[in-house]
Amino acid sequence: MEFLSAFAKAVLIPGSRGFLLVGLTGGVMLLLAGRRTQAWGKRWLAFLAGLYWILSLPVVSGGLVGLLSLGYAPIESAAQAEGAEAVVVLGGGAATLRALGAELSLLTTEAALRVLEAARVQQLIEARWVIASGGTTAEAGVVTPESLPLQEALIQVGVPGDRILLESDSHDTHEQALAVAALLQARGVDSFVLVTSPDHMRRAVLSFRGVGLDPIPSPAPIRSETLPAPVSTFLPTLRSLEESAGALREVLGLGYYALRGWL
Repeated sequence: MEFLSAFAKAVLIPGSRGFLLVGLTGGVMLLLAGRRTQAWGKRWLAFLAGLYWILSLPVVSGGLVGLLSLGYAPIESAAQAEGAEAVVVLGGGAATLRALGAELSLLTTEAALRVLEAARVQQLIEARWVIASGGTTAEAGVVTPESLPLQEALIQVGVPGDRILLESDSHDTHEQALAVAALLQARGVDSFVLVTSPDHMRRAVLSFRGVGLDPIPSPAPIRSETLPAPVSTFLPTLRSLEESAGALREVLGLGYYALRGWL
């Protein structure tokens, strides 16, 4: 199952570079295979170009993310947190750079936005604990647990270091739910706010419920306020293509988790 999951992430997500590469290869092979398949090759390549154009439109990416995050909104008052004692922030990607005897761990934009939301919520509800959850992903070059750069970023934006707990052994959302459950239980915490990206929130909430927890969701922003707004929601952008691919990856993730019985 792990191989199937890795394969799906690599080549089966429309909007991704892997899907585009496989799609282009298939189309060219149809064109070169002979006259009988040339028409199908042309149709496939035209479909592929149209698909990527559509997925690059802000109106489409926004709609996909909106559907996945339907029903979830950032909490705006301490009352909405229902007495939560902890904030759990899930890692959203990192990179470990190593050269010349030195090493540096960097968060992705998605993960950094989760940190900003976690810090905001912690200060809003004065949470006793903030759990930074994320392990290593060797195949992606992340050899330092993601929880460590999450911790550094949380401190940078004002979260007291003595309130941060690290969960550094997980490799996916299901493992995060299991590991965080153990941390919360050890500290007698029953209520907590869960922070992740909007398109990931549904799978995260269902995963945590699958291990017997009842998180209070507070999704992070989908993009930084420093980024310029799209000129038009009907003109393609690379950022929108990435958001569409991320949303479709979550759809596949929900299906995979359902098959595994993790939701």
